[in-house]
Amino acid sequence: MTKIVKYFKSTIKILVLSSLFVIGFVGSYLAGAWLLSRIRANEAWRPDPKGTAIYVVSNGVHTDIVIPFDTLDNITNYLKSYQPFSQPKYVAYGWGDKGFYLDTPTWGDLTFSTAFRALFGLSSAAMHLTFYNNVPTEGTQVKKVLVDQKSYLRLKTYIKESFQLNNNGLPQYIGCCWYYDNKRDMFVEAKGRYTLFKTCNVWANNGLKYAGIKSAVWAPFDWCILGQFEE
Repeated sequence: MTKIVKYFKSTIKILVLSSLFVIGFVGSYLAGAWLLSRIRANEAWRPDPKGTAIYVVSNGVHTDIVIPFDTLDNITNYLKSYQPFSQPKYVAYGWGDKGFYLDTPTWGDLTFSTAFRALFGLSSAAMHLTFYNNVPTEGTQVKKVLVDQKSYLRLKTYIKESFQLNNNGLPQYIGCCWYYDNKRDMFVEAKGRYTLFKTCNVWANNGLKYAGIKSAVWAPFDWCILGQFEE
């Protein structure tokens, strides 16, 4: 009986310590996100009234960078070869975990395996492209940003370098997915690995940062980015 009591106490102790660790880690992660999103990169940046309009778009969780369609040279020509995309005006680029993109049409489909592999960098990445025939409508989750030519060119470079290109310098198409609007969406292979510290939103924020646009030091959540463009 004594051994059983000791075992029970030890188990309870491990569970309590594990719970405290998880709570502490999550709390530190959220606090770090809040603090580092309040520290701006490129603080001196100002919009260019005569510049190119790009858009930072969130679906409530995930952030895309939206730029004019006909701008990525050989990649644009490659995208034109896929029908029925015709000639959209804008395209949204979103980077993320490949397994999450392809295997999780709804939050209810998220499995422990998919989440674990994504959070700890055990899966590859993909780029989700969404095509727009009209200019995105500004709102709480759609921020219009006017950028000068230098920033725009750097942003395009950042996006292009995120693609996993083949030997011909072209994206590698991923045939997917029945639950997306295949008239507006496509997936291609991307460089890197999604982790807890390099999320889809970190990718978008890093693109803005690389381009010299106002951004956060670290932005694992969409609100960390959108907050930079609040009046």
